[in-house]
Amino acid sequence: PGATDMGRGMVLPREPLGVLQRMDGAKIAVYGCPIDSTATETKGTVLIKSAEELMNYTKSEEAQMEATIKSIADAGVNVVICGQTIGEIAMHFLNRFGILALKTPSKFELRRICRTVGANALVRLEAPSAEDMGSCETVYIREIGSTKCTILDRGDAIGSKVTTIVVRGSTGNILDDLERTIEDGVSVVKAMCTDARFVAGGGACEMAVADALHKFGAQQPGLDQYAITKFAESMEVVPRTLSDNAGLDATNMIANLYAGQNEGKRATGIDIEAGEVGDMAKKGVYDLLATKLQAFKLASDAAITVLRVDQIIMAKQAGGAKPPPGGGGGGD
Repeated sequence: PGATDMGRGMVLPREPLGVLQRMDGAKIAVYGCPIDSTATETKGTVLIKSAEELMNYTKSEEAQMEATIKSIADAGVNVVICGQTIGEIAMHFLNRFGILALKTPSKFELRRICRTVGANALVRLEAPSAEDMGSCETVYIREIGSTKCTILDRGDAIGSKVTTIVVRGSTGNILDDLERTIEDGVSVVKAMCTDARFVAGGGACEMAVADALHKFGAQQPGLDQYAITKFAESMEVVPRTLSDNAGLDATNMIANLYAGQNEGKRATGIDIEAGEVGDMAKKGVYDLLATKLQAFKLASDAAITVLRVDQIIMAKQAGGAKPPPGGGGGGD
């Protein structure tokens, strides 16, 4: 895999507990309870008088666990995922019956696993029904970087509702930037399901709005044109920020963008790679229309809210008049 990889299904940053490391055609049972011998809620004392009684006490516990694990295996389960502890005796019988065992400490991760494999988390240690069992194509281990991860691969034939994106980077800051970029991309795809309209990116949309507002403001009488012109100038902040971040001359870029708008080239934006203005539609640089509309709406609401403030009252320290600087009573 590369620096960033996508896995079909769920990727767990841990190895299986038993001797089995891979399972094809997995039938999965998910348990939210411990896979271990049941303990009494109250403390008690068992009096054992001979070695035979000690052996029988241990054998009865093992026989009960063996019967439970056997019933789970007879139901067709070959992978068990537990959200709590897995006892040593239970682990022994899981290995004997050829069941791969996984443990996850997070209940949120357990829910994602249930959604990935289509299983229901069981709260009692018993054989699952066909409706409660999940399935996936393969459960296997793959080393990503220096970490051995267990992958629940649903495959293309079954179709997965969950896909894991594995992000790798040299520093935490790079990982944070990659995570924000992926979240932005996923949010755009989600928003596309509602409104799939796009506008030219690279500051082209903001400059088109600014140019239209400048022309509209010039036609208005009175003092309104000054407010409209200032609002139009505020639209320049996006292309100006893009120019500054790319190490370009923001003033020249803004002038060239206005020139492109006056020529009727509405898709004229900043080409960061070339270091000049260009046609964003030909470059394939677009922004989601719903995002732009929401940004314009929030900016307008913020500006109107500030303009509605008539007076600002400064809070003063309570306690009456302060004593004179030189001290004393202040009176005769």
